[in-house]
Amino acid sequence: MERLLQIAALLAIFSSCMRESPAEGRRYAPFRVEVSSVQPKSLFDGENINWVKGDSIKVFAGGRTFCCTADAAGVSVNFSGQVDPVMDSYPMIYPYSAESSISGSVVSAVIPPVQRVAQGSFDPRANVSAALSTKTEDPNNHSAHFLNAGAYVAFSVSGVADSVSRVVIKARGGEKIAGSVSVAIRAADDILASGGSADSLVVLPSAGEVFAAGKYYAVLLPSESLGAGIRVSAVHSGGKRDNFDFPEITSLTRNTITEITTVLGVNFWNTWTDAASVKALLEKAREKGRVYTSQYAYYDNVHIKSITGNSRYKIYGGFPLIYGLDFSRISGTYYDATYRSNNRKRALSIIKEAWEQLRAIPSFSWHLESPYASIENPELGENVQGASFCYQNRDVYPSFPVEHRYQVNEILENTGLAVTGQTCGDWFDSRVREVADIINSLVDSQGRPIPMIFRLWHELEDWWAWWQIHEIRDSKYAEFYRLTVDKFREYCPDAQILFVYCTDRNYTTDAVTYLSQWPGDDYVDIMGYDDYSIGSSYENIPTTIDRARVVSAAAEAHGKVAMLCETMKAAKDATNNQQAIIFQDFAMPIVTDPQVHLSIYQVWGGADNTALRKESFKKWYNSDITIFDR
Repeated sequence: MERLLQIAALLAIFSSCMRESPAEGRRYAPFRVEVSSVQPKSLFDGENINWVKGDSIKVFAGGRTFCCTADAAGVSVNFSGQVDPVMDSYPMIYPYSAESSISGSVVSAVIPPVQRVAQGSFDPRANVSAALSTKTEDPNNHSAHFLNAGAYVAFSVSGVADSVSRVVIKARGGEKIAGSVSVAIRAADDILASGGSADSLVVLPSAGEVFAAGKYYAVLLPSESLGAGIRVSAVHSGGKRDNFDFPEITSLTRNTITEITTVLGVNFWNTWTDAASVKALLEKAREKGRVYTSQYAYYDNVHIKSITGNSRYKIYGGFPLIYGLDFSRISGTYYDATYRSNNRKRALSIIKEAWEQLRAIPSFSWHLESPYASIENPELGENVQGASFCYQNRDVYPSFPVEHRYQVNEILENTGLAVTGQTCGDWFDSRVREVADIINSLVDSQGRPIPMIFRLWHELEDWWAWWQIHEIRDSKYAEFYRLTVDKFREYCPDAQILFVYCTDRNYTTDAVTYLSQWPGDDYVDIMGYDDYSIGSSYENIPTTIDRARVVSAAAEAHGKVAMLCETMKAAKDATNNQQAIIFQDFAMPIVTDPQVHLSIYQVWGGADNTALRKESFKKWYNSDITIFDR
């Protein structure tokens, strides 16, 4: 980055720039001024901002103007010029402009409403700075502090194809934030910019047609009052525009950087850096009537280890910003150790690549096997989930130890004897520690945790898994949920996790039923549910909407966000119409209902098992309602 922080320069040798021609017979004295900044060291992360060779400043002297130009680059460089008359103090402005003038102590300048920025910097034409020099012992030598007149807005771009071609920043209340400005040089350490002629500015990449991944800065006119905040628009190379309002930005302070967000992706929806910012964007999606669309196993870590090496990417040509994975095949005691290890390596590779390239995050489920499930049991085939080895499935698995029906209670009481020879409580603790070890390894190149969503003990009212309420004695589901969250918070304290409470559709008839197993507000970030009845028939559409309304209202009441965690299996799209368009006919009426506020819509299997569904998914993918990276 260049010339903002700790600017220190010595003005000396003359270099060509536009200036007034010397009058005949007038003698001009060589002029030199030592210039340093008074910027806080925190600005731009403490990096030195260098002058660039050829930088020019305008010096106002006795009703005339003069130009001094840097002859080198660096933090401390020489400028040159000839100035007449020799005065005790000179007002000066950067950058040099033939049009700038002075009236009293007020200098005219321009903060351009169109700015071209390089990665890690700002438009040098926009970085208006001013100074008032003081004379040293040598009458031709002066010293001064250049002060930045503008305020700064920082944004970052993180993206792939179809990136942002321009960023528009606008004052929502019509206040002036760019254009012609007046800079009052009130003292050597006090300047004030005011005026302005434009309520918006456009930021363009200085190289190429789209922004490369990186951080950028825009220079704006400071303002003490922006009544409605600012709007930031990302305009894509294809013309699509994403508008985001920041009503909380009610002022722009001189010489201060305002981070509108830490990272702005290709569509502004992957700006998260931690769990809190993930939740904030999920809430923003709800406010904007948008929904993140996720798919389980969009990246199949059983077979591939790259986000671009999978069939779904080849079909859709893009990526979800939230994608589904499961801990069951990368940890545990059920699957073969080599199989688990290979899957784990592929999953870690996918997660880190998706984060580095897209800022995309995983939505984890955990089909944890029963403490009594062993792959060596002939009743359990390789494709069977060990989680289903439970009392209610004893007709399928007659060897299930009926005396160990209540496995959750055995975990809580640390009784029973799991397949590893451990008590069930110790076995469960080992499983949590193993998954926590995976979570602790999910960090970016700087060692920072990658945010994630974690759905615990889902479809709680069903019958197929050992953690569901029919398999728990004395209503201990909520206690078991809290125990699990507490253990993960203990074993991976730095992890950035949003935990999901998830019922099946049977418990979404009303809020009381939905919350009957509620573990408490401190243990839940997202309120979810599963509904595989979506697409079963056209007559069922009102019922599916009612379920989404119940969960949406409950989430709003508890200050959470709502999520449809599973839907759509490989079945007919409608009972009497196999040509039904699954997303347009069944999903869209749900997510567009004014009483439904789902932040995430996650499909499970069957989203692309027919040509018709592939086409439907593409349309859903490109909808203005859904949030994808394409």
